[in-house]
Amino acid sequence: MRDQNENAQIWRSLYEKGRNDIRIPNDVFVRVVSRYLNRASDVRVIDVGMGTGANLLHLSQKVGTNGVLSHECVGLEISSEAILKAQRRFETEGSQAEFVLINANEALPFPTGQFDVVISWQVLCYNDANSFENSAKELNRILAPGGLFICATAAPGDISSRKSKLIEVDTFESTVEGQEGAIMFIPPRERLSKVFEAEDAEIGQFHFKFGGVESRHWIVLYRKGLPLIKWIGL
Repeated sequence: MRDQNENAQIWRSLYEKGRNDIRIPNDVFVRVVSRYLNRASDVRVIDVGMGTGANLLHLSQKVGTNGVLSHECVGLEISSEAILKAQRRFETEGSQAEFVLINANEALPFPTGQFDVVISWQVLCYNDANSFENSAKELNRILAPGGLFICATAAPGDISSRKSKLIEVDTFESTVEGQEGAIMFIPPRERLSKVFEAEDAEIGQFHFKFGGVESRHWIVLYRKGLPLIKWIGL
């Protein structure tokens, strides 16, 4: 399987060309955060693969307005250009966060259990099957006991699978414009559940179809070590 550094280089190139500069938070992300974020205890937040920072900026403003220091938000990216854009955006909005440049295939530079909220929004799918599972474990490692995990990842039927070449079971080589050659793991629900079987995770889906483009994503939520019934209101 191709080295994940090649995926990283594709995304660096996109950001350098000014592509994928998303400037508003995802609407589903906003609803999830509004419903499930505990303002009193979910104060140490990390967005792994933050892009140019739209979702993280929303969070920094949300927790900051409730008496929590906004600099407890951390954003990770493989692209220095994306980080630069995020920094400028935060400065313009008067918000603060720590930004960390990372390399693909490396352990995250944080101790075990450091964060109350770990976010991976439309990022984890840019892996093959093995690195997807390893990345999920690494995200769980830095999440504190009782901490909230929020993940969105591509689901079957998404443009990323429909406009790609199948190279292994549930693994694709993208032909989407600008992402050509990117390796993506897009599993069905049953296989996704096995990745997170150590936690009592809630798995749902959101999608839209507009202008000939169909977007389908799994959403995975859990609180580390806690049963769903204790916090999600089932």
